[in-house]
Order: sequence, then structure tokens, then C-alpha cells
Amino acid sequence: MCINNLTLYPNPASGIVNIDFATHHGETVFELFDMQGKKLISRIVSANEEINLEHLNSGIYIYSITTDGKVENGKLIIR
Repeated sequence: MCINNLTLYPNPASGIVNIDFATHHGETVFELFDMQGKKLISRIVSANEEINLEHLNSGIYIYSITTDGKVENGKLIIR
């Protein structure tokens, strides 16, 4: 199930990624994993939040955003 009106940008990213979502009713958790499945980031986020990813190497990562029992997964490219 997807989260309505969720936007993660820019993608590809160079250091900062933004998370925008229109509405949510509970805690929203952003998680980022490398391609081997190792969890690199897990944090509670709010709408229109910036996340600093400058410490990560260039490559492809998997993100998961969970709110209200709904999960949005996708690929995030870091340049």
C-alpha cells in the first residue's frame, strides 16, 4: 500500500534529500538501506523535512517510509 502525496526528491541526490507528504496521522519513519540490506538510517521525520546524506558514498540505496501502517519503498540514487 502506498502513501498518498508522498514525494522524495531530488532523485538522484547529491547530499540532501527532501521528504514531502501532504497528510499523515501518526509517526512517520524514514529508513535507508544499502543494496546488501544493511540499515544505514532510521529516523522519525516530519512533512517537508530535509535529510543530510552527504556522508554516504555514491550509489543506489533503498528507502522505506512508513506512516499509518502504510509503507512506501523505492530506490534512491546518490551521486
